[in-house]
Amino acid sequence: MAFPLLRTQAFAAIEPNERGELMSVYVQWDSAERRAVVWTLTGRWSWNEFQAAWEMMKAMLESVEHKVDFIYDVRHMSMLPADTITRLKGSYLNAPAKVEQLLAVGVDANLQLFWNTFTDLPYANHLKMTYFDSLEDAIAYVQAGKGNTR
Repeated sequence: MAFPLLRTQAFAAIEPNERGELMSVYVQWDSAERRAVVWTLTGRWSWNEFQAAWEMMKAMLESVEHKVDFIYDVRHMSMLPADTITRLKGSYLNAPAKVEQLLAVGVDANLQLFWNTFTDLPYANHLKMTYFDSLEDAIAYVQAGKGNTR
């Protein structure tokens, strides 16, 4: 299975799925070296879209032998779904074994406060993020091999 590569900063963030429907959650590799999975979340995304991207991400991770980072690009996201904490605790608390570090792009101060408070809880401490203003900075950080390992 061929997985998409990040094209440019100006790429269309909302991509059609296999049925031609526009998706608000999209995953792709950062580069041909496949060192990070870039998650792009746009508009008001749904948990069904997130789950579809999660399944694609799992297949992407199976295609590599090394650990990878996750970069969440939320610059064009409008808001989180109402049941975010419940869903995170119930379904997404355990990151796949191949995930090294979590990075986020475009997270405003309120969302950083929310996320930092959530990840201060003992069961979510491993989900702490490093924040960036631009996708280019986050990718450069990954490519330079910076950050803590899990």
